[in-house]
Amino acid sequence: MKLPKKCTVEHIEKIYEDIRDALGDKKELELDLQDVTDGDVSFFQLILSLQSSQINLKFKNFNDDISTLFQLYELNDFLEG
Repeated sequence: MKLPKKCTVEHIEKIYEDIRDALGDKKELELDLQDVTDGDVSFFQLILSLQSSQINLKFKNFNDDISTLFQLYELNDFLEG
């Protein structure tokens, strides 16, 4: 699933709905971060919430902007996966 450019609080409800729809009954989802240039704590709370719900998230196409944000929020383990 390709994420939008802005993964911020203003857009998080739509992102959540899109993720929920893409997941359906599955327990695994790949998120494409190629276009993401901006994210805030709401995005990372969503990621952690999904992870704690036994959803296996995989990420692809990290760019410098989003990699820096993952490091800022101390989520380096996701960068390695």
